[in-house]
Amino acid sequence: PPSPGRRGPTPPPPPRFLPHPHTNNTPPPRERSFTLEHDERLLPVEINPTGNPRISHGAHLRTFRREYGDRSLPGLLVHGGDQIDWLTSEVLAVPWWKLI
Repeated sequence: PPSPGRRGPTPPPPPRFLPHPHTNNTPPPRERSFTLEHDERLLPVEINPTGNPRISHGAHLRTFRREYGDRSLPGLLVHGGDQIDWLTSEVLAVPWWKLI
């Protein structure tokens, strides 16, 4: 049952935040990548400061999708521009300010 003073069902638990580690002792890139996991599904996210996202900016997201197959949702490229656009069928580019 809902808690007192609250209407409707209890919301699901929040997704898990899984940062992508850096490898080969390289400094962290300007981009930041992480994955949200919920109910066995994965949402790969990359944050890139570009104002003009291109297909090449989604390369890591496409690789992630190939590696995780059906568990992976299309990747989300968060950028500094002003357009929402599907760069490919696997990568949606969204301006950061549309998310807040």
